[in-house]
Amino acid sequence: MQSFNGIIFPDVSEFESYMPSHADGLRLPVLHRSGGPLYAWPLPTPSLAERLAAEFIVPRWLGPEEADRRRREENERLRKFYQDQQREREKREKAEFEKAKEADRAYWASRPI
Repeated sequence: MQSFNGIIFPDVSEFESYMPSHADGLRLPVLHRSGGPLYAWPLPTPSLAERLAAEFIVPRWLGPEEADRRRREENERLRKFYQDQQREREKREKAEFEKAKEADRAYWASRPI
């Protein structure tokens, strides 16, 4: 059992920086809080909700006009994206319909009566 700066490594005979496999299970120091332990390493990964919320936060140093302008630009970008997506889908569906209609015509034209 090895100890390094008060951290105990029970199953590590030696710990070197060129041995990254030992660092996989490494957790540095445990800080307790009401919600459970908090590790300083590895860094906590934000949840999906936190990442999405961060996208919508406007820095305080930007004025309300700049924040509104950014929101309008983002809304316009999303509107164009979804319009293009809808247009492509309609074009694809129209081509599929025409192909099916042509196949149907060919079937009925070649069918002996």
